[in-house]
Amino acid sequence: MKQAQAQKILVVDDERSISDLIATSLRFVGFEVETAANGSEALTVAEAFRPDAVVLDVMMPGMDGFEVCKKLRDDGQSIGVLFLTAKDTTEDKINGLTVGGDDYMTKPFSL
Repeated sequence: MKQAQAQKILVVDDERSISDLIATSLRFVGFEVETAANGSEALTVAEAFRPDAVVLDVMMPGMDGFEVCKKLRDDGQSIGVLFLTAKDTTEDKINGLTVGGDDYMTKPFSL
């Protein structure tokens, strides 16, 4: 019998404590997880890791999460994108969903 392969999730946040917390929690429930600390690293990891979903911070140095999502979509990647960010205005949420995000959650959050 073939064993089901774990779903792969990429966690992208420039705050190491947050990405470690999320990654550990996701691994605990059976996901295969990789992390990235900024936008350009996220794109590199996504290309090699081929995640099924991305948990993506918006406010990061250099390329922000909105740009990362747009680049993933422009490259034809149909992976799930969950924005997890402190940016909580309606305009931010609309922008996140407009660039291709699937959902938008604000910090602080509960696992």
